[in-house]
Amino acid sequence: MQRIFLIPIALFILLGSSLYTSGCIAPYGFETGRALGRGKAEVTIDVSSLRIDNRRERGLLFGVAGRIGLTDKLDMGAVGGGAALPYFFFRQQVVGDHFSLTALSIGAGAGFTQGRFTDPMVYLHFPLYYSVHSKELAWYLTPQYSVFFLTKGNNRLASVLSISTGIEYSFSSSIALGLNIGFAKPLDNSGNLLSPFTSGIGVKFRFNN
Repeated sequence: MQRIFLIPIALFILLGSSLYTSGCIAPYGFETGRALGRGKAEVTIDVSSLRIDNRRERGLLFGVAGRIGLTDKLDMGAVGGGAALPYFFFRQQVVGDHFSLTALSIGAGAGFTQGRFTDPMVYLHFPLYYSVHSKELAWYLTPQYSVFFLTKGNNRLASVLSISTGIEYSFSSSIALGLNIGFAKPLDNSGNLLSPFTSGIGVKFRFNN
């Protein structure tokens, strides 16, 4: 059992190195409002298509994410690569439990990227995770407010409002399949950040259930 728990820990070490890679401001989904529970872990591998301003297609992007339950309702996690910029995050479930019909969690995350089209950036994410559950099927909605800062002089580059939604079906306590769509829109009058639309599919692997 302890060896199984080392798998997501090793993943977080790898995800930490991805914070220095480039990416896009698309939102990351594939998460319901339920916390994992103390000692449990989850890894999501996804493939998503990315379109910017409905006119520029970038093909398929592969991503990976993971989280670990620190307490019954507090998780920590990381997102690496793919359509979304890499970041670490914490999230706390504030409504419902592991078995309730509806669930809501609040989160906060931060990351850093060198960027291919901008100077190095630091960014903060503030998402809400809401979901409705019916046996093995769940529908989720994740609105998120983000702020991007240039590392030179700590100048704010833009604030971004994004939203992702999708469905998740659990085949068992150890594996689930998710379908996700997302959209992000800068709130500032800035030409540095565009408005991406994503759609994708992800597979979740759960440990210590």
